[in-house]
Amino acid sequence: MTLPDHLKLAGVLAAGAMFGTYLTRCWWEHFDGKDYRLSYLVYIVGAAASGKSFLTEMDRLIMAPIIASDRVGREWERQYKEEMKKRSASSKDAKAAAPDQQHPCIRYVPSTISNAMLYRRLTDAIDQDAQTPDGQSPLHLHIYTMEPELATALRAQQGSWAGKNDLELKSFHNEYAGVDYANDQSVNGIIQVNWNQVVTGTPESMGRKIKPSMVLDGLVTRLVLFPMPNNDFTMIDRRQAVRDHDRECFLRSVGITLEQVKGELKAERLVDFCYDYEKQLTDEARLEEDYCLDYFRKRIPVIMMRYALVRMVLRQLDAARMGEPLEVRDDDLEFARLIGDWCLMTQMRMFGNMVMEAQERERSQFVPRKRFSKVREAYARLPKEIKTETLVQEGIVQNLNSASKTLLRWLDDGLVLKQGKVYIKLFNEIPV
Repeated sequence: MTLPDHLKLAGVLAAGAMFGTYLTRCWWEHFDGKDYRLSYLVYIVGAAASGKSFLTEMDRLIMAPIIASDRVGREWERQYKEEMKKRSASSKDAKAAAPDQQHPCIRYVPSTISNAMLYRRLTDAIDQDAQTPDGQSPLHLHIYTMEPELATALRAQQGSWAGKNDLELKSFHNEYAGVDYANDQSVNGIIQVNWNQVVTGTPESMGRKIKPSMVLDGLVTRLVLFPMPNNDFTMIDRRQAVRDHDRECFLRSVGITLEQVKGELKAERLVDFCYDYEKQLTDEARLEEDYCLDYFRKRIPVIMMRYALVRMVLRQLDAARMGEPLEVRDDDLEFARLIGDWCLMTQMRMFGNMVMEAQERERSQFVPRKRFSKVREAYARLPKEIKTETLVQEGIVQNLNSASKTLLRWLDDGLVLKQGKVYIKLFNEIPV
């Protein structure tokens, strides 16, 4: 398949997530000293009939190996459900021994999936022969979702979409989530969340997913976004269906090769470049006092690394399979810069105002109350020498009798010193 020039970057962002899913057994050491894996949350946003459908065909070709490997597990699950239905309908079969419960590794999952089933897929997606960055086995693999209609997923997940948001947040850093429910269907335990997604939707559905009340949860800084160009009053080109079988076969086969790459991906020059990139953004944000830039810059280097590493592995498959350090060329660094500039720009363009307004609301709701007292204010504005008439003149008390009582109380509290008929202030302000 060939994309028009104005959609090629969208294809790169989506294909990078798909190819990166096959590199689930890989990681790299980031400049913060932590190990990161290849996780992606890609959202292609555009109006209806704006050309987003190319992702469906791309997904069909690139993800074919995972879909094929899932067929065995899904067939077993189908037969198991049929067997259990027969048993429930037959008193004779109900007494027979139950078939063994298997745990097939199914990695291509729809967005309309319950939380319980999502936890099961995450738990069962493991590779016993692969090791984690700290040398433990088994390694939990990434599951993958391609959703061509975000609105459909939102309608289907109204009851539990908040839980999906939490899992999406954790999946960016491959963090752990846990459940402990009493029902038999629950998959209890602490589970590593590895969930890559490529989603398309309209701006309206995106607005229902990212709400102003929840925009500060950090999800918007984890998203790889592509706003579709405007195609108003534009007629699509008339063409005939032409299939490039060699290219399609190549796209179907790449995933099989990528699955053989395991272990740490070493690219020190790329890591250094991403560090310098973020440092430049940090300095710019500080100089300009740009809090919006400072908010969105922090996860950009991680996204840059993930896309640049996929590009480098695709070019150096043999070296990657053997665990050799990857060659980092100048065009790899420019590609990383392109990804960083684009992702930062689109995040700020789509959610910058929303984030700044939410932060302003947050600051206004948590303004600390200052201690305020009329007595403190009055004491602070009085002169060094005080007479009873002074308190009346300043409006602190209404008569001389009240003024005398106030000054005697201040004398007992150690705030003034009496010298004849005059009281001397010992402090400029009443100490706390």
